[in-house]
This record gives sequence, structure tokens and C-alpha cells, in this order.
Amino acid sequence: MNYKIEVDRERRIGKIHPNIYGHFIEHMSRCIYGGIYEERSNLSDENGFRKDIITALNDIKPPIVRWPGGNFASAYHWKNGVGPKEKRMVKYDPVWRVEESNSFGTEEFIQFCRMIGAQPYICVNMGSGTIDEALEWVEYCNHRGNSRYAELREKYGSQEPYGVKYWGLGNEVYGEWQMGHKSALDYAKVAKEFAKAMKWVDPNIKLIATGADNPDWDYNVIKQVGRYIDYISIHGYYTPLSENYYTAMAVPQLIENRTKVLKGTIDAGMNSANNEIKIAWDEWNLLGWLHYEKRLENDNNRYYNLQNALVTASVLNSFQRMCKIVTMANYSPTVNIRGMIFTHDRGIVLRPQFHVFKMYTSHSGEIALDALVESDEYECNLGKEKIRVKYLDVSVTWDKNGQKLFIAAINKHQDQDTNCEVSLRNFPLPKATRLHQLMHSDILAYNDVDHPYKITITERSIENLSKSPIIRLPAHSINVIEVHF
Repeated sequence: MNYKIEVDRERRIGKIHPNIYGHFIEHMSRCIYGGIYEERSNLSDENGFRKDIITALNDIKPPIVRWPGGNFASAYHWKNGVGPKEKRMVKYDPVWRVEESNSFGTEEFIQFCRMIGAQPYICVNMGSGTIDEALEWVEYCNHRGNSRYAELREKYGSQEPYGVKYWGLGNEVYGEWQMGHKSALDYAKVAKEFAKAMKWVDPNIKLIATGADNPDWDYNVIKQVGRYIDYISIHGYYTPLSENYYTAMAVPQLIENRTKVLKGTIDAGMNSANNEIKIAWDEWNLLGWLHYEKRLENDNNRYYNLQNALVTASVLNSFQRMCKIVTMANYSPTVNIRGMIFTHDRGIVLRPQFHVFKMYTSHSGEIALDALVESDEYECNLGKEKIRVKYLDVSVTWDKNGQKLFIAAINKHQDQDTNCEVSLRNFPLPKATRLHQLMHSDILAYNDVDHPYKITITERSIENLSKSPIIRLPAHSINVIEVHF
């Protein structure tokens, strides 16, 4: 199999927002408690944060983290989670049907974000919550002065405002599984009032409305709330599609198609293609969460194999290529459940998805280029939708200083290697080229407690592209070609 990638420096798509490499944490199962936060553990610091998790996350530099949910947000009252921990009350969480200690609250979330260098993104309670509660939370986090909640923040230890820029207007309110479930029109009416009030407290915040991957819902929300928001969200989990290899490899194309439909809906609702509303994929994963009595099954590491990693990388390729539309995305979740890091009582396992994020946050540029890709394709039926998928999935990025080019090339063919010709136009002569790879002979290979490094990134120098433009890409492999000029 012989494929070709042609890259022209003049074919620019646009600037990539770093928030597409974001993450998400929720009070569900072992994501927070027993995940990033474990008081009285010898693996944690004096504040209860797992030191191994903080070290790992600093290695991939998450730009933004969404919290407290997710479904949990629809019944969460933030005032229960501030102040001295010994005075915080244990509450029953009706969403996940467990007791919530409230020992991880706003202060801990802000501290966590600062420890890993991430922007905090808070989702307000639009289920059992009120407008007053939401705007008081904004005041608590962002206001400087003598107001009640600014003074309360100071009393609890922070003279300086937290400066939380991103705020979500509820979570999946379209779903009957959600506390406070509403129709699109009912949600839009309430979201409009929340948005107005929250921006009256802090006009500099960015607001994310709840989208539903339903053009009727999304259109009605945009029509009513569009001029008050900065983003509309979309979520995606695709567990049934993961059972067949080539169906799983089509998921990123499905995500790309859904994004384009939502963009068209935004333009129709705003009656303009030049509106400023962007799309936030603020929950995404190949695999959906198992709930209630099955929740501990989420942590079986065999689910997080190389096949899963290929889909994760291909989705990031899509977000890079769609940088004009998608300016935020949050992998769901960060730790345990379906996350990229698994914790146990002796340490952590970095699942293959973690290494995908490591590759992309360390070896991507800020400018997306439109590459010409010659590759065979296959056809896949996803429900009523017929999708064509290239075996070679490519995203090309260029660093803002013009010194490095990154070609992310995923060979999706299950069992055939490919020779790939790389052609560069309007670039200076390359000085050096490195190849970063994530691969294994077994597509179902995974990392676990007893073999934590079965799948990890390998790196090597390759011959200068100007002399030898052919690069061998193994079957079912993730490759980043890094060219220095």
C-alpha cells in the first residue's frame, strides 16, 4: 500500500485553540475520590492530592478542566463544598445515589487546576439550582470587593479572586436521566436568564450553553440564547460502535459530520455565518460510562487498548482540522472510570490514551494546515448514515515560529503497513526529522498494573525528508512526523 501526504505552507486552515486538548472530572465512582484526590493516602500530598496524578498531568499540560459535572452538576450545591473541611456536611447525591463528603469543592478544584496549569471551567446547577445560586458562585469566584460572597472567599483563604473564565449553563438538560430535564424552549428561557445574571456579575466570563446533537433542540436554544453565549456544547460516547474495529475507526468521521451539522444549525439560528459562537465538545470518549451497580467495571484496563487509542488520536486530528469551529474539547473523564489514567494502591497506570495526549500536546503546532492526502478508503454503515473513511488519517500543524512542522498520520488499516510519501511545498529545506510512534502488534494490547509499559511512545530520528521522502507507517499505528527547519 502506497499513500501520499502533500503539505503546502500556504494552505492554512486557521489557528488551533489549545483548549481542544482539555479534560473533564466528575464526582462519579473513582474519578475524584480515590482518583485525583485521596486524603490520608501515603501517595497524596498534605492537601489530599495524589502526587503521581499531578506529576502525570503536568506531563501533558491540560489547558482546561471541566467540573463538577456532568450529571452530578444537576444536583450539586456549591456552598456545601466551601469552607473548613471539618465543617462541611456529608450529603446524599441523588444523581449517582451515593453519599457525597463535599471534601472536594470549589477551593480544591481551583487548587487542582493551578497545580496542573489548567483553566477552570465550572458547570452550574440548572437542575435543582437557582439563578441566585449561580450568580453567587460567580461572585464568590470572580468578584473583588466587600460583597458577601467575595468576603466569604477571602474568609476561606483567598484574598485574590479565582478568575474563573468559563461557565457552563447546565448539563444535558435535554435528557430524561438529568435532574431538571426540560424541553428546548423551556431550557432556553431559563438559560437566557441565567446567562444575563451571570454576566451582570462578571461581563468577562465565557458561557457554554447545552447542545443536544439534535438540530431542533440546538436551533431553538441558539435562537433564544445565542446573543448571550460564547459556545454551545455537544457530547459523544460510542460504546456500541467500538465492538467492530472498522466501525470504531469511523467514529471520528461521525464526530466531524455531527460538528458540521451543529455549525450549520448555529448559523441558521443566528441568521449569519459570521457569528462568534463556537462549539465545545466538552464531553467525549469512545466508550460511555457504566452506571450504578456496574460502575466498577469501568476500571477494567482491557477496555483501554490500542484500538481505543487510535480513535482518540483520530478525534484529535479532527478537532485540529476543524479549528475554526471547535475551540474547546474535554476528554471524559481524566482519571479512572473511562479515563486515561488508572489509579491503584501502589501507583498509577498510564493507559494508551494518555500517551496519545502526550504526543499531541508535546508535538503539535498552533496553526493547522490543509494537507492533500492520497489514501484508499472503506465504506461503513453507522445506523442510517453511510460513511467513507480513509485508511490514512492526517492532520498537519505548523508552529507559530515557523521552525517545526508536525504531521500526525494514523494508519487505520488493521493489518497492512503502508509506505507514505511526504511532499513539502513552500518550506525551507528540513534540517532534521523525528518520528514519534504509538504502536503494538496486537490491536487489543493494553497497559495494566502488571505490565504498565506495554504500549508507550517510541521515538527515533529518520532520514532527512528532502533526501528520502518515504516513511513506513505500520498497521494500526499512530505516528507524528516532526520536521525541524
